[in-house]
Amino acid sequence: MIMDQILVSGGFPVADFAAFMGAAHRYVNKTDIYEDAADFLGSWQAVRFRYRAAIESANDLKTLLLSGDLPTMLTIDERVYQVERRIATFFASGLSVFDSLAYCLYFFGKEFAPQEFPLVSTPYKIDLKSTQTSYCNAFAAKTITAELVALTTKPDYLELQRTRNVLLHRLAGQLMFARPANGDRNSVLELWNIRGASTVTIGPEMLGDRVSKIAMLLTPIVSAAKTFAETV
Repeated sequence: MIMDQILVSGGFPVADFAAFMGAAHRYVNKTDIYEDAADFLGSWQAVRFRYRAAIESANDLKTLLLSGDLPTMLTIDERVYQVERRIATFFASGLSVFDSLAYCLYFFGKEFAPQEFPLVSTPYKIDLKSTQTSYCNAFAAKTITAELVALTTKPDYLELQRTRNVLLHRLAGQLMFARPANGDRNSVLELWNIRGASTVTIGPEMLGDRVSKIAMLLTPIVSAAKTFAETV
């Protein structure tokens, strides 16, 4: 399978992800169960699409904040909604990158140790935790296992997970105002408060910086997946 140029920007590990597919496809293509192959291929594609959706949400917010249209919106509710929609979509897509990759790796691992991957018959139960558990049981000494386990200890992943859970399951973000640290009474900072997650200053790069963090989280896992697929 040839990987197109859908993800030429944003730090996505294009070469390693394509190489992972190239190596994995030799095994998955031979599966006797069509649904398993379809799940593997669909989740591989979802990693790319969710990453792109996160980038586009970040870029859309940047464009909105730089356009000058935000302050002229008729109501404060409309202003908050336009910012909130892009932020919520970003965090939903960003976390889904890792959920989709875990799902993809689960169906790949099943090709070599099916007894340790029983959830292929109930795929709605597959998540990052179950993938970690299956890889620990089946491939304890492999780098891909260490990377999967390490992911859920990293602060940037935990922030992504926590923020997504708040925004998608509990609360909308809130627009707040504060004086800058220098005490300038002629300036006001706009802050975006996500209760239970974080408070950040609203600005054009508030999501763009987080795209880089997603890429940094993703790259070592994809590199390890590539090596695993090539050597298993």
